Amino acid sequence: MALSHPSAYCRKVFDNADRWARVSRRGHQLVKTVRLSD
Repeated sequence: MALSHPSAYCRKVFDNADRWARVSRRGHQLVKTVRLSD
């Protein structure tokens, strides 16, 4: 395995985690607004 592989993999994982954190945060806000309007 190339030495650059782990860092590239970690970067991809962290990018995905950051994206999911943003999406889930937006989802929580959406759920909050839906519950308030309900």
